[in-house]
Amino acid sequence: RNATTNAQGEFTLTHMPTSGSVELGYFRQGYRQLHDSVPIDDAPLTLKLIKPGAVAGRVVDDATGAPIKSYQLTTGRADEKGPVFADYDSWKVNAPDGTFKKKVDFGGRTDPLRVVVDGYLVLDTTISTDEDAAPAEIRLKKAEPYTGVTVDAEGKPVAGAEVAWVGPGRQAFIRDGKLQGDFVYRADIVVQSDEQGRFRLPKTE
Repeated sequence: RNATTNAQGEFTLTHMPTSGSVELGYFRQGYRQLHDSVPIDDAPLTLKLIKPGAVAGRVVDDATGAPIKSYQLTTGRADEKGPVFADYDSWKVNAPDGTFKKKVDFGGRTDPLRVVVDGYLVLDTTISTDEDAAPAEIRLKKAEPYTGVTVDAEGKPVAGAEVAWVGPGRQAFIRDGKLQGDFVYRADIVVQSDEQGRFRLPKTE
């Protein structure tokens, strides 16, 4: 169901459930895409639109404070089971001083953020999306990844095989030998084996 606001910003959604709550998505050009769980009652809702913002910070080694120069970031959204992330909100950073900054067109005033670096624990945290907020300092702890080799039925190494971690309470689906990338039903971390079938899967806490 969908509706468009009138000149006074008012809207009406019909044929809705009579009790409980629903999740509403709302957006307008020049503002962020937002999602909120709202109770169903007779009181009019006030939905506040937010201008686009940015996430910014610096990633460093927890023990030494030295900048981590290369890493992968993913922004997401929170649900009742915890943060949910998607590949299309993921990007790689290469910065000698470990810093990053990216504009965001969705989410609330804070967003879940996942930081993945080979040789460190995967970190899930939250970060302000207020463009005027001070950059976050993100400290990562070293940890050797899970390593192994993917082989076929004859014991020969298989290149390009997907190895994944699926968090507690999550589900992931495989179709035609490939993990599916649905926003909710998906693996949390996915890596591929190299030409020799070897893989390195970052550890999580």
